[in-house]
Amino acid sequence: MFNKAMILSDNSLEEIRTISALNPILAYKPLHVLIDENNLNLVESEYLMAPDISLLIPEGNNWEQNKDKENALILHSALKNFKVSYASDERFWVTLAFGEFFEYTKKRWQPVDGSEEEIAKSLRNHWFAPTSRSRWRDQSVSRLWWVGHYAHSIPGLQAEKVLDVLYLNSELVNSFLGHPRTISSKRLSVALLNLLHDNYFSHPKKGFNREQFRIWMHLIDLRAGKINFDTLEDEHLRAELANIITKY
Repeated sequence: MFNKAMILSDNSLEEIRTISALNPILAYKPLHVLIDENNLNLVESEYLMAPDISLLIPEGNNWEQNKDKENALILHSALKNFKVSYASDERFWVTLAFGEFFEYTKKRWQPVDGSEEEIAKSLRNHWFAPTSRSRWRDQSVSRLWWVGHYAHSIPGLQAEKVLDVLYLNSELVNSFLGHPRTISSKRLSVALLNLLHDNYFSHPKKGFNREQFRIWMHLIDLRAGKINFDTLEDEHLRAELANIITKY
């Protein structure tokens, strides 16, 4: 059973944002406490969400310990018929970060030293989502949904396989999704993800090289400006990409 999510009103969202800017420590609290202390209001949304869901608490910072892959799958399945247009609603993501997923967000993006400055930085970067970039890249909860949504949109590839590649390294997921012109082609995405999976998971000892990956994506972007990848047969498309990945 899925229920309509209750989310912060516009005014209440701005109230929390103001508190976090003026006194971050006063804002670094669970939603129910913030509601009681500041007379905040929740409104019913049209977003359907499974009841009593919880995200796995990170056990560390690396790919296997931070639980990003597992949580992306959990969140995607918990939001029924969630449209891309819904994902621009900052109120929803902030409500989840301070509400149902407060402990997850606090652990995943805990301040380095617990100082007011670091708490303010964490709140600004990972609890709020004022821009489209922050929603897919930085905000604690929305970033999981965006990656899960993308992984489930790739034809012919299991979402788990896509997530294996994307969450191999934080730089990889940001660099990959940060090239919208390239990944907008589903055929190109499929071919590239398959090659990356073969490159990194067929050789367990092969580590991720951030600079090398950035070069690959840059060269693929340049190549896409000269030829239309979507017009190539699958074999030729894979050969074009393999030539870049094996040469550099």
